[in-house]
Amino acid sequence: MAAGDDAFCRLAISMGLISEEDAARALAVQRQLERRQGIGELLIARGLLSFDQVQSVQIAQGHGSGRSSEPSADPLLEEAARTRTLEQLVLLRGLATEGELEACLFLQRQLASRGEKVGLGELLVRKGYLGQNDLDDLLQLQARAENVEDAAARDVEVDVDEAGAEA
Repeated sequence: MAAGDDAFCRLAISMGLISEEDAARALAVQRQLERRQGIGELLIARGLLSFDQVQSVQIAQGHGSGRSSEPSADPLLEEAARTRTLEQLVLLRGLATEGELEACLFLQRQLASRGEKVGLGELLVRKGYLGQNDLDDLLQLQARAENVEDAAARDVEVDVDEAGAEA
């Protein structure tokens, strides 16, 4: 366990965002993970904090820039920008298994064949594999990642236009 994760939890407790028991459980789970996961990510995955709450704690710690549009300011945004799909984000977060996702994708195809268009996230919630708060956080994360990518693309376009004007 990193000292920074411990400090993150103490600050989140002092801000009234999580209880001491929730922090202790999350830190214990973190120690048992094969692949290290940041405590903020873990608390989001467990439904104890939202993305915005994690950002608030990071900013209070002085680790966040306060600019949510900057991908280097938040590893969650970097991950979402690389991942692209809700399915991949759910798997990376460990919120559902591949089997649960496959079952929902199969159901989604069945419903579509009958003319019913239902999103994967909605099906994951209906089946109880994902909480509504988890889905909302993931969709918000995806939207922010798309905004970051759009802003980066605009920056590249401006740089190319400026370079062309100078030539």
